[in-house]
Amino acid sequence: MNLRVRERPTGDAGLGLVEVMIAMSLLTILLTSVAFTLTKQMSMQRDSKAREGALDVAAQAIDIARATSDFSTLTGKAWTDSINGESYSVTQSVTTYLQNSSGSPCDGSGSSSVAYKQVSVAVSWSGMANPTTPVRSQTLLSPSVTSYDPTLGNLAVKVKDASGVGVEGALVSSTGPSGSRTAYSDGAGCAFFEQLKAGAYASTVSRSGYVTPDGLSAPSKSVTVQAAQTVAVAFELDVTATLTVRLPNGDFHPILGVPITLGNTSLLPSGKTSVAGTGTPRSITSRYPYQSGYTVWTGTCDDADPEGTIPTDLVPPATSPYLDVTSAANGGRYHPEASRGSVVTALPVPSTNLGQVDMADITVEVRNAANVAVPSAAVTMTHVPWDASTGATYFPGCSSGETYALGSTGADGNLKVDTPWGYWDITTSVVGSTPTRVWLHPSSSETTIVVRTP
Repeated sequence: MNLRVRERPTGDAGLGLVEVMIAMSLLTILLTSVAFTLTKQMSMQRDSKAREGALDVAAQAIDIARATSDFSTLTGKAWTDSINGESYSVTQSVTTYLQNSSGSPCDGSGSSSVAYKQVSVAVSWSGMANPTTPVRSQTLLSPSVTSYDPTLGNLAVKVKDASGVGVEGALVSSTGPSGSRTAYSDGAGCAFFEQLKAGAYASTVSRSGYVTPDGLSAPSKSVTVQAAQTVAVAFELDVTATLTVRLPNGDFHPILGVPITLGNTSLLPSGKTSVAGTGTPRSITSRYPYQSGYTVWTGTCDDADPEGTIPTDLVPPATSPYLDVTSAANGGRYHPEASRGSVVTALPVPSTNLGQVDMADITVEVRNAANVAVPSAAVTMTHVPWDASTGATYFPGCSSGETYALGSTGADGNLKVDTPWGYWDITTSVVGSTPTRVWLHPSSSETTIVVRTP
């Protein structure tokens, strides 16, 4: 029997591995695109359905406002509502316009008689496609001529941010002879309390994530309401911001627990405030976002401030080995011609562009009577306080001393550290050490201080 063997084709009759991989990649891209499109369509459908529900909620709120019988009770408020399983957050703000006044009652004076009210309703929900554009509805309502008692008065509370723009949605409360009432500020930042008995009222404002220039989250002010008049009071409130500041951390290490002082002319009463903290860099939270920013330095005494001036209530000494405090060129400054440095901006989100604080670079050398280095000696510095009774020829900038632990000397008896400017006594923990008094000022690049021990 003759067997005929068929030859195997030499051509490529199937798909190779490369072709299979390309096909799978294309299929994956296609499926991903389809899935994205379906998800997007479902999200848009859900948002459209939720927006229809929000329109119904807003319409109901407007109808309720129009049906209000006691016009004076129509004020701002917030609540939640639910339609078809969707939960909605509703904020109603009421803007009041007085007789003989064309603007907001918070921006000027006017009579106690109300011309009309503008009711605005904003409705939002979780998962909104654009959370910055809630559903809104408005209406204008006018009271009857006999709606108001001329023996009563009104209180207009203005809430504005760092740029002077009104803050909408701030919770405002008023407590006094007419009891306690609450309202939400409208789009112009105004909350209006009407038909109040004459007398003293305490007004408080707050909004989550907001703070005053003084760092308060719920500031309060007192005001007196008079019959047949509208009295206005204003608050500053803005988004809580953070300063991120770096202390020097090279060969000279900063004091771990040194406070940082912030400067801004709007800070009352002195234009500055000190904040405790540790480490570097350091985040200083709950700050008001001044558009002019903050200047920063370390230490709390007046002479630690590179632009510090002698307090006007103190009489400077006739002479001083450290500065001419009576010089007209000096202008009463501790450090003539020195600067606090660059301004640091406070931001709602901590800045990655860190502010830098300048400090005094000092090397402390601890030596005994034989001029031999003393290792492991703990070094401290204490601010020299002003004491007029001593007749001293120096003029330090603190009414009471402040003390910092600087660290310990190394094997060579030296310690390198960054400190605040000013007038200091440097000493060690070694019994019998003699403190060394030193004037540290911004014009010195580096200062060496020798402390003697027995």
